[in-house]
Amino acid sequence: MIEIRESGIGNIGDIWSLAHDRYFECGYIDKQFSGMFTQYPEYEFLPETKRLIAIDNGELIGTVTITLDGEYGLPIEADWPKETQIVRAVGLPIACVWRLVTKLACASTRRIVLDLLKGCVRELIECGEPVILAAFNPRHKDFYKRFCRLTEIGRHEITKGLQNAPSILTVGGPGTYARLLG
Repeated sequence: MIEIRESGIGNIGDIWSLAHDRYFECGYIDKQFSGMFTQYPEYEFLPETKRLIAIDNGELIGTVTITLDGEYGLPIEADWPKETQIVRAVGLPIACVWRLVTKLACASTRRIVLDLLKGCVRELIECGEPVILAAFNPRHKDFYKRFCRLTEIGRHEITKGLQNAPSILTVGGPGTYARLLG
């Protein structure tokens, strides 16, 4: 049984290690001496940031991070400043979903991703159902459109801090939440 729960600071090394291993396997980063990687270290310890983890038999098999808009903005602004400002200008609360990573060896990766996203939705509902911004590799576009009703609003061939990592920016909101939980 996979358990999805909020992660405290005590798991941060394991999260960075999982992100390193998957990003290296995908060719997004070179192998790091430390065996750890975080794309947006300036957002890791803000009170607006929450990390969820997927645990199976005591092993970390997935993670996702949520950052609510606040004094320091959103991690997504590193690659999408104009688009983030446009969404922010609407005047609704916004949040960024980032670092959605699963362990390669997991047989049920899609199930883990959906469970992590459902955990995100629950967290976002508790935070007042902000509009969400999330960037993904374009090859996953159909999955996020179908299961999460996220709409593509931008595309880049490179992503800050990564290599060989094109990305699409997607947006979703309160109307998309029920679909994922249903």
